[in-house]
Amino acid sequence: RWLEWKAEAQKRGMQGISKTNSNLILAYLNDMELGLNLGKGCPKEPRKPSRLNDLKGKMTFFAKTFEQKFSILDLTQVSETQIHMLLKDMRDGVIKKKTGEKFQDTKTFARDFKAFWNWWMKINRKNKKIIEDITEDLNTRPKEKSTFVFLKKREIKRLSDDLNFTNR
Repeated sequence: RWLEWKAEAQKRGMQGISKTNSNLILAYLNDMELGLNLGKGCPKEPRKPSRLNDLKGKMTFFAKTFEQKFSILDLTQVSETQIHMLLKDMRDGVIKKKTGEKFQDTKTFARDFKAFWNWWMKINRKNKKIIEDITEDLNTRPKEKSTFVFLKKREIKRLSDDLNFTNR
């Protein structure tokens, strides 16, 4: 799915957003696919197609929303106040999911925008241009603890293998 979408987007650009945002997001996704220009704390490896699809969706959401809400046709022109306003509107239910539901938690959106902005600062730093970090004060912590813990099959097997019913 990722490769088909990427081939089409490289030919025609991303539909529904400005050409500037399309080019910017494609450059970002291409770097993530190769594992280039990653942040200091990130694993230095290429991102998987499922992650790239997720980033594509979130970055398209940001581009469309900033275009509609603030008339910003270039994500690199977003201000610190604007990104905070957007995330607050998502938390408060002013901006809803495509399904019309309220966003449960905006931490993944904040983290993904922060990753994008860190990429933007890094590629500019390589060109000797310093970009202000507008994401420094973003809250990327979850709103509340998860109510369900997921265990992988191999973790369950390891737990069951470690149980010793003979020594009670």
